[in-house]
Amino acid sequence: MKNPLLRGLQAFGLTPVGHLYEARSHVSAHELVIRELRDKVEQLGREIAAGREESARLRTSHEQAAQRHAETRDQLQNELKESRAGISQWKAKAEDLLVQVRDLRGRLTEAERVESQLRELLMANETKLDLVEAAINVLDQRTRGEAVGGA
Repeated sequence: MKNPLLRGLQAFGLTPVGHLYEARSHVSAHELVIRELRDKVEQLGREIAAGREESARLRTSHEQAAQRHAETRDQLQNELKESRAGISQWKAKAEDLLVQVRDLRGRLTEAERVESQLRELLMANETKLDLVEAAINVLDQRTRGEAVGGA
């Protein structure tokens, strides 16, 4: 029922207040983004003008720039190789840690099982000790009764 009602309201150009507030929040967010983009466009315009001036200077030293570019590319390729080697080392360490975690979980499960068994054994022993204590008390009362009655 809500959907036909909403469709009917939309046919007349009406929308729920919640949608309106949501749209306003989106508009506010987009306005901030637009302002930031305008600032960036202005900044880029200034940078373009500076870049044109720089381009005129760089034309004279094109060969040096090409050499620097090649050196930088080689350096970045070396860094990429080192990064890949580091990533593979971290992956190996992570796999080792996962194996250790699985092992520890297994050990924890076993320890919990053993602890449960020991708890049951302890309770059985305590029950037995209670029975022995009760038997000792009964015997003690009898021997005291005989000692008092025999004297």
